[in-house]
Amino acid sequence: MVYVTERKIGGRDYTIRNATRLDSPNDIEFFEEIAREFPDTSTDAPGEFSSTFALENAESLEQDMGSSKALYLICEDSKTKEYVGCGAIYFCRQKRRAHTADICNIATKKEYRRQGIASAIIEELERVAKNNGVESVCLVCMAPDADALHFYAKRGYFVCGSMYQYLKLEDGRYVTAYYLQKYLK
Repeated sequence: MVYVTERKIGGRDYTIRNATRLDSPNDIEFFEEIAREFPDTSTDAPGEFSSTFALENAESLEQDMGSSKALYLICEDSKTKEYVGCGAIYFCRQKRRAHTADICNIATKKEYRRQGIASAIIEELERVAKNNGVESVCLVCMAPDADALHFYAKRGYFVCGSMYQYLKLEDGRYVTAYYLQKYLK
């Protein structure tokens, strides 16, 4: 699935496009940064991103790109081409769940937060979902991240379940995951 759109967000021009295999090194560096910044809510601990992961990530991006069941979007500054945010959607393959999709990996670089970039990425993912007959989207949000829960609630998502002890941190503490859902109109 090829996807490219230009958006003006906070007075700046951004390109939101599907990821390619060539984006893998930037993607890994980006998620390493996110894991360091949010060590209690990232599913991958800092340092878990290896060269093996880089190859798997590149292959996964390439596979998803050729699939009608997934779309991984990157938001970059149109002028500098800096990678500033991302998000993905996976369409359910089962016939009985074809009306649903899972959104994941919504992230924005720290210096670009609260400018509307994550909202724009989610809007694009939801638009693609609706155009593909999806009626509801789901995502997972980690418990300690109250800002993220508030962010999604403002966009129409509601908590529909939770999984206690979803992550176990190095110090033995557990993190609860919340399942969020939104019905697309």
